[in-house]
Amino acid sequence: MGNPYGNFYYHGVIYDDSAKTLTFKVVNNGRGYARDIGAEASWGHTRNRDGLVSGGGQLFKETISELIYAGARNGPPKTLEDYVTDFLIEESNFAKYLQGFKSDADNYDVPAIWYKTIPFTAPDGELTKVIFNVDPNQMITERSEGNNTFVLTIDKLPTPPHFQIDKFSQKLVSGELNNFMLEFDVKNTGEESGEAFVKIYEGDYDGTSTKTPVYSTSQIVVGLNKVNFSTFLDVTEFAKTTYCGRSKKYTLVIFDDKGKRTIILFPCPFYPVVLMAELRT
Repeated sequence: MGNPYGNFYYHGVIYDDSAKTLTFKVVNNGRGYARDIGAEASWGHTRNRDGLVSGGGQLFKETISELIYAGARNGPPKTLEDYVTDFLIEESNFAKYLQGFKSDADNYDVPAIWYKTIPFTAPDGELTKVIFNVDPNQMITERSEGNNTFVLTIDKLPTPPHFQIDKFSQKLVSGELNNFMLEFDVKNTGEESGEAFVKIYEGDYDGTSTKTPVYSTSQIVVGLNKVNFSTFLDVTEFAKTTYCGRSKKYTLVIFDDKGKRTIILFPCPFYPVVLMAELRT
């Protein structure tokens, strides 16, 4: 089923959500005439992302009377005598009474494509599968049986959680040299709620779970909403020199429950605390 020609490309079923209809299509892709072709469709649905559907039921079961292959003639080629006879009939004053005597009078059109449109509404908030089988009992000899089943998936599940870091800011705490106030929003652009795991690492995050974060927390972020996070970060470092043109690099990482992460890097300038005991020696 399916063919490069027609209203849709290589698809046996399409769903029109605005019109609330399913349209089924069968094409004779072979090189022979076929008749009494079984066609049946069923459907199922689920709220889970595993794709295992249930419920639903049968949409229809019927027999397609006949299909000819694309490009085939619906009758024998005309001879010169046929053309002359047909011309004389058309030019006659009694043409409308003589149509049954034309050379192609006994011909009838055998389609190469079969369409069927039915009303259908895919449930909101669920994943729906429509299964369309042609010649399910393999009663017709074919070159290949592999394309006789088409499964249309209609995904109306809410989009999964996806976290973004927004409005990140850092500023020194008043009266201190090495203590920063960090503040940022974690935005959930998905429709489903999800838990955001927030971690801050010193230096680069190498993607391993063995590195210990300097800050770690988690919170549920409702779908299409955001949560504000804030924390203090002490970047004090002991040194033997008072040179202050230094900074530490940190990595803020937001994980979801599947391990996907969003990362930003940020530096924190600091003033080393001089080890006075060592300076006196």
